[in-house]
Amino acid sequence: MMYFSKILTVLLFVLGTSLFGQELTIIDSLQRQVKLEKTSEAKAKLYNTIGFEYYKTQIYFDSAFFYTEKAYEIAKDHNLEGLQAHSLFNLGSIHSTINEFEASISYYQKARIVIENLGLQGSLNSVLNNIGGAYFELAQYDTAISYYKQALSIAKQLDDPESIGVDYMNIGEAYLKKGQLDESKKNLELALATIESIPFDPPTVHLFYARTLQALNEVEKAKDEGHKSLELAEQEGDKYYISESSLLLSNLYEAQGDFENAFQYHKQHVTNLNSLNLAKEMNEIEKLKLNFELNKQQETLAYLSQKNKYLNIIFVLIGVGLLLLVVLIFRQRKIVRMTKNIHDIQKRLVGNELDEREWRAENPNASSFDASL
Repeated sequence: MMYFSKILTVLLFVLGTSLFGQELTIIDSLQRQVKLEKTSEAKAKLYNTIGFEYYKTQIYFDSAFFYTEKAYEIAKDHNLEGLQAHSLFNLGSIHSTINEFEASISYYQKARIVIENLGLQGSLNSVLNNIGGAYFELAQYDTAISYYKQALSIAKQLDDPESIGVDYMNIGEAYLKKGQLDESKKNLELALATIESIPFDPPTVHLFYARTLQALNEVEKAKDEGHKSLELAEQEGDKYYISESSLLLSNLYEAQGDFENAFQYHKQHVTNLNSLNLAKEMNEIEKLKLNFELNKQQETLAYLSQKNKYLNIIFVLIGVGLLLLVVLIFRQRKIVRMTKNIHDIQKRLVGNELDEREWRAENPNASSFDASL
């Protein structure tokens, strides 16, 4: 596994442990804060930070992606190139962590273009190294070495011994995977020589060197490097590399017939491996719990949505009914009014005729003209 610690530090993406309650409290605070921000740049920075906090939980990767993507979209819309590069790099790291290496490479390559345009050589070293790391995980070791060497060239230009050491180490590990042991040994020795004078001594470089020496059958030197790797891993509390270093030492002691030490180191390997597996299982349990809660919420939302849909239909029907009722009332009133008018006209006509008949009865000798008058 490639050693990412140095690389990810440059763009604020360091792997964290599960700090669920604390992280979510921080996230809530950041989400409230982002609503108060006025500028697009400030919002993009906060969304990147929220994405990073979700990323550190090692569970909420979908949320980490969502907020980091949001930061990128804002940065792109407002031509904030520095934040674009940061967001794209972080998106690559998210995909790399969940083993989606091809997607990771795509985001890193986009970040690389922006970083090159900005002339950020230190960040370019990091992104090239991470592209190499993704190809390494895809077992495309020649491509990985090519990117590692490009990163190494930049690190030398910058005179950055820490980055130079990491680049040599990564190249050495890739050659080990290819079975080119002499090249592996040469590059790992260059890595050790480079970091010797600085306060940077990762367990990985000693572990990879020990594995190369083991393959070259230099057992005693391999044991020395294995012990250094184990000691450094224990100081850092890194259970994965404690387990890996212990397994290496167990195999080395077993090959020499020292079964007592081989057993002790193998037991240490199993203990730490079980601890890692337990942590992984707990992580999976947390994911299942999260998915269960999400499903419950989705079911509730679906029910409420359906309920609202039916209520809306009922309200519409009630509205239509009321409208029809109003129309009917107005029509009925109009009919009543028309009927009354007709009755009045009929009454008036009949009344005139009756009056004329009564007058004729009283004046039988009168002419029609007199009757009309």
